Amino acid sequence: MSKLRLKKIVGLDIDEGSINATEISAARGRLRASSLFQAAALEELAERPELKNSSVAITLPAHAVLLRIFQVSASILHSRNKDKDIMAFLQRQNLPFKLEECFWGVFIWQNNLHFVAARKEAVQKQIAVVEAAGFRCVAVIPSFLALYYILVQNNPQAGKDRFVIVHVRKAASDLIICEDSRLSVYPLSLGQQQIAADPQQSTKFSQELSRIHNSHRMQHAALSPAALQVFVSGREISADFIVQLQKNFTDTQVVVLDPFKKITAAAPAGSASVYSLSAGLAAAYLGSGAAPAVNFIRDRIRRENRLVQVGITRKLVTLGAVAACVFLLLGDLLLAGRLQREQAAYARLTIQVDKILPSVKGLLREKESLISQIAYLQRQMAGQQLYLQALALISRHKPAGVVIKEFDSKLNDSLLEVVITGASAGYEQVNVFLSGLKKEPGVHEPKVVASTFPGGQAAGSDIDFKLRFEVKKEL
Repeated sequence: MSKLRLKKIVGLDIDEGSINATEISAARGRLRASSLFQAAALEELAERPELKNSSVAITLPAHAVLLRIFQVSASILHSRNKDKDIMAFLQRQNLPFKLEECFWGVFIWQNNLHFVAARKEAVQKQIAVVEAAGFRCVAVIPSFLALYYILVQNNPQAGKDRFVIVHVRKAASDLIICEDSRLSVYPLSLGQQQIAADPQQSTKFSQELSRIHNSHRMQHAALSPAALQVFVSGREISADFIVQLQKNFTDTQVVVLDPFKKITAAAPAGSASVYSLSAGLAAAYLGSGAAPAVNFIRDRIRRENRLVQVGITRKLVTLGAVAACVFLLLGDLLLAGRLQREQAAYARLTIQVDKILPSVKGLLREKESLISQIAYLQRQMAGQQLYLQALALISRHKPAGVVIKEFDSKLNDSLLEVVITGASAGYEQVNVFLSGLKKEPGVHEPKVVASTFPGGQAAGSDIDFKLRFEVKKEL
């Protein structure tokens, strides 16, 4: 079964003019029949709130299902590729139709391989009828396997013994024989409608049943001759009918199958045996492997479940992508809001800067002007210092016989160029003056640049001279 197995399902027994529905749920390894319904049409059931849009398991009439039994070798039973080997084995058999033309399944008891199949058209037609009424079909299970399951579910010992199930339907019936790990199914021509209409038909039914059973025994003479347990299920069964059947099985007791012997259920209105097939369909779908399970549309349901899983995955991925987009969008919105706030703050700052900038520029111009003035004053102060220093040098080294007529100075960077014009009574006085200046460390290149020394003038007259030197600021 699919990993998405349902925990609750409705088994539908669709017979002529009557439909039985049994809703069974599985919880903690136990089955519980929560609802039992009877109706004349599917639409009537579908309108019930309890069954609206329910998932259902249905069946096909026994005459529409092919059952073949093959003995297979141990090599196939224990093969690593059992499914592939079984398919190859079936393709070699003389089957009435090809495997690809039908829905089919297998189950193995000991070395007996039971092959169960139904034509796809018949299965699809039955599914279409059910789903048109508003149900979702998740299983198509052969009726004899559903009856087998509900029997062994309620009578565990019966699964180990030999037994017969007589399932009575409205227009026809089925005979199911289980013995020595073989399951055989035979259609019966009479049903509850004929038996109820004519009591003599009960005898005819009993005779047909006896003939088919004896023929089965002759065909399988090697089977154990031990007595079979006999269970009757299906439509309302009278006590006279049971008495008539008992005549065919004198060595065992004929009992009515109770589908809710081990399953919790509300008391049904009428005979519980009426719900044997519908309960068996639901229980077989929910079962844990106590009996052979064949669901003709198992692969279809698996594909649908895979599509559902893919759809869920895609929706989750889409939801995750949407969530990521929303997250990114929120992030973008937050960033956009922050950017707008930053831009607004920048705009306010720009306005403030524009207001302050002219004042700052004016201050910068004033600063430059002040710096220029300070530099000028510093130069003037330096020049005055050098000027005073030059006067001090002249005063310190000028001999008494030297007269200064003119003092001229020129500031050049950190040097003060001084030119002295004067007169002296003799050359010696000028030489003394020049020698004194040369000894001063702050005086550079003192020299006489012009003079009128004696030689061209009368003896005893003063000489004129022009003396030049540079004064450097004292450190």
